[in-house]
Amino acid sequence: MMGIRVFGAATLAALFLGAPSADAAIVGVTYTGTVSAGFDQIGLFGSPNRDLVGDSYQVTYTFNTVMGSYFTTPTESSASGGTSVGTSSPSLGVTVTINGVSVSSNLNGYFDQIYGYNDGSSSSEQYHSTSYSNVTPDGKNALNYATNYVYAASLALPASITTPYNYDVQANDNQAGTIAFSTSDNSGAQTLDAWASANITNVAETLISPGPNPGAGLAGLAALMVAGFYVRTRRA
Repeated sequence: MMGIRVFGAATLAALFLGAPSADAAIVGVTYTGTVSAGFDQIGLFGSPNRDLVGDSYQVTYTFNTVMGSYFTTPTESSASGGTSVGTSSPSLGVTVTINGVSVSSNLNGYFDQIYGYNDGSSSSEQYHSTSYSNVTPDGKNALNYATNYVYAASLALPASITTPYNYDVQANDNQAGTIAFSTSDNSGAQTLDAWASANITNVAETLISPGPNPGAGLAGLAALMVAGFYVRTRRA
């Protein structure tokens, strides 16, 4: 069985060519599951210094596939970008919900990718990730990320990143969810403010709205970037 594919040499080369596509769109992707390991030191998801194991887990991404570099072949497609590679980011924001508490953060901007794979014969994959690095107002460096994927043993996940779907994870699938909010001071000492790994049970993608072809313009990118560092909302 084929292993998890993130970036091969050919994929990287094609990514940065930014091949245009007629089906660029704004999509939403939601991963749900249960935290298998994790700890909340500062109380982002409830009380501070709390074990997160067993809590409900949900991460919701919004991507604009017109942004960044678009790449597509009959078996895979991707939109990626960020300041780390010198292109615009396709990520419009990320919301992490654990234990009924939602944290919306500027996790996007450093490197972000929405990726789909289906070879038509033996396997399929849908992979999404986003990350962000910045300097907070108090002078501390923040490196935060959310990475989630499902690699299906069936052909249930589409290669297209703009095709809506709903998929319940099967026992023989390879899947993972990981989030981390961390800060470091000027000495480089790092603190994991909150982190979690999760067993993913479902992944769903919805088409929010169609979009123009990649390369049609990047106006309004700054307004689309998520502002703020930590914004919390508790479930009623």
